[in-house]
Amino acid sequence: MTNFIENDDEMELYAMLGLMVRIAADLELRLQMVAIHLAESPYAHLWVHGTRADASANLLRDLAKVHPRVTEVEREALDALLKRLRPLLDRRHGYVHGAWSLAPEGGGLAPGYQAMRFTKGREEPRFDPLSKEDLGDLIVQFSNLLTELHDWFVRHLRPASEPDGA
Repeated sequence: MTNFIENDDEMELYAMLGLMVRIAADLELRLQMVAIHLAESPYAHLWVHGTRADASANLLRDLAKVHPRVTEVEREALDALLKRLRPLLDRRHGYVHGAWSLAPEGGGLAPGYQAMRFTKGREEPRFDPLSKEDLGDLIVQFSNLLTELHDWFVRHLRPASEPDGA
């Protein structure tokens, strides 16, 4: 078996990648759980479970618009959270689906790690830089969004008799 991990920097990148993937998956699951709650249907799992994060976010946004217990202020807060999701998913996509390599000196690329992938409609591959700093930032942003979505959901679950959640 070939060892793909050549040094401590690579090991740290792979560990951070695993953490980012785990947090992104947790966020995806939470989006589905909130959508199922807002659907208020015993059959919601049939169309919600297994959907991608962006599809769950769109469904969640649509359900919040028509749910009688979601106020306009709550809808606006949820929409602001969900608007932050797409750019994070795009960054995640590059890390997860790009072929990682070490960019050599020269050739127009700064030396360092990069992810190469083909994108729909383009003949040439796309190269995105990989760094522990960027990956760490992505982890923090996913984690913050997950926490804020959880907080929104908890506030929404307040009893109807307590309109301010107090």
